[in-house]
Amino acid sequence: MVDGVTIYMNTKHTKALIDKYAFMRPDPADRWVFGFMCGDGWFGIIDKACAEIARELEHTFAYFHVDQIKEKFGSLRVYYSGGTEKIAAIVDDLESTANRTCEICGRPGYNKDMFVLCDGHHQQLAAGKMFENVLEELWSNDAI
Repeated sequence: MVDGVTIYMNTKHTKALIDKYAFMRPDPADRWVFGFMCGDGWFGIIDKACAEIARELEHTFAYFHVDQIKEKFGSLRVYYSGGTEKIAAIVDDLESTANRTCEICGRPGYNKDMFVLCDGHHQQLAAGKMFENVLEELWSNDAI
């Protein structure tokens, strides 16, 4: 959520993750059936973690399914079922990495006032221009 607005990952990135990783495919009864509730800046780190999880699942018969991914209080939260200790470590690392990655653009960032943003996006937020600028970035990325 940025400036009181819930941000969803754009359709292209959401589809890429769901198509690439079976454990990311939503069950219609799941809470996040409408998409990932986080910005596109975290797409790259989520994709990288999913690739690591997929490699781990190739070597084990463990059940694993992502139930929900969202931003909450400036942190990435991944809710999942099943997995292994190694998968739990991968998810922990993903959540930790998100705390240093701008949710909007993916550049190095930091958590201030419950947002993980880069310097440029923190300045926009402080200037009261974050909402309009985030919408412009989302539109340019075909998110809406």
